[in-house]
Amino acid sequence: AFSGARERKMQRLFFANAHRATLDGAGRLLIPEKLKALVGLEKEVVLVGLVDRLELWPKAAWEAFEAENA
Repeated sequence: AFSGARERKMQRLFFANAHRATLDGAGRLLIPEKLKALVGLEKEVVLVGLVDRLELWPKAAWEAFEAENA
């Protein structure tokens, strides 16, 4: 639970960047420019499936993470 001041601060920062998204007319999920810039998403991305969510990673960052943790 987020009970301490530090935890509440982290929760605010995390959820302040949450964004509800819908599909466009072509069925694409459009990522807001602010979020793309924040994470460094460009042309090539990797979609990582976790237990209860999906993550989008810049391809180079994912490959580095994978190599470091293999």
